[in-house]
Amino acid sequence: RGGARKVYATVRPNRVSELDELVESYPDGRVVVIALDVTDQDMVRTLGTQCPDVDLVINNAGASFSTNGGNSLVLDPEKAQKEMEVNYFGPMRIVQSFASNLKRSERKENGSCAAALVTVASILSFRNVWACGYGSSKAAVHYLTDAHRRDLGGNTLVIGVYPGAIDTDMNAKYEFEKYSPASVAHELLAALREGKEHLFPDPYSKKWVNDYLERTNKSLKQLEDI
Repeated sequence: RGGARKVYATVRPNRVSELDELVESYPDGRVVVIALDVTDQDMVRTLGTQCPDVDLVINNAGASFSTNGGNSLVLDPEKAQKEMEVNYFGPMRIVQSFASNLKRSERKENGSCAAALVTVASILSFRNVWACGYGSSKAAVHYLTDAHRRDLGGNTLVIGVYPGAIDTDMNAKYEFEKYSPASVAHELLAALREGKEHLFPDPYSKKWVNDYLERTNKSLKQLEDI
């Protein structure tokens, strides 16, 4: 719907059939399904050569194993490590595989970026309230996204997305307010058109990033007064 000529849709190997309906809805072959486990280095390593025409990469893989509490003193290190494998090392491996696709020497004729990278983090990158292992992995991928912005250069748009809770299988057991994947995708398409580097796509994330910025500014002011 955003004008893409081809979409490579990756999905865990045991869930490939779940995308059959999506593929069939585009009989022109626009959607190509690729089985992928982002923690499998061999599978990720070949992506760039499998998909040589890619100029937009969206890192959307995510996993949560430690959401039963935010107390760092009792956090299970093995669960936290599994979250880092998916939420931090996964995007790192993906971008390394597509580095030659994403790093461009010049812009398009209209002056816009020739390629784009989108990494979905979380508002928990900025808000330490619960799920310590998950939040730590999302804070780490926020730092990684800044590094990608630097290392890919000015001809590649790099967008960090920091949503509140999205209504996915991962959040199905929780009762708090959740936002639809379609609403986040709508905001992302607008960010791509407008060249935004940071996206807070829902009221919850906007509220808490403003709170974070306010607290940061107060801390800086205190430092100035020393």
